[in-house]
Amino acid sequence: MDRKALFGRAVGVLRENDCGAYTVSAKSLYPVQWNWGSCLTALGQAHVSAPRAWTEIETLFARQREGGMAPHIVFHVHDDGYFPGAAVRRTKRGETETSGITQPAFAGFAEYYDPSNGSAGGGTCFTLTAAMVLEFLQYGMEED
Repeated sequence: MDRKALFGRAVGVLRENDCGAYTVSAKSLYPVQWNWGSCLTALGQAHVSAPRAWTEIETLFARQREGGMAPHIVFHVHDDGYFPGAAVRRTKRGETETSGITQPAFAGFAEYYDPSNGSAGGGTCFTLTAAMVLEFLQYGMEED
């Protein structure tokens, strides 16, 4: 398969799993927003629509805890078929349920990447939310 056809298929997968402000990895298997999944999705989306890529990251970080921890799962929509779901994790913060654990700070790279040339963005895109995640990972878990 040539690069153009492969790119077209990748864009099709992104669109198929797009839920508006976030993307799911697989609608029937993982109907949730995954931290790493959103970071990788944002890297792909940036080649198609930079604003949509930022929306992906912003939606994930809208559920960031005060101490900087970004959850590894955000349960935007209740799904009885997904286990272990929000009811098992019991970590509701605000209107949307999340997991109570995180993943390594891949979001900083996703925010810093420049898809126009395939390299680091020169620091112009590194955000306060990414800095908070790195601080959380460096200094440990929050007290609450």
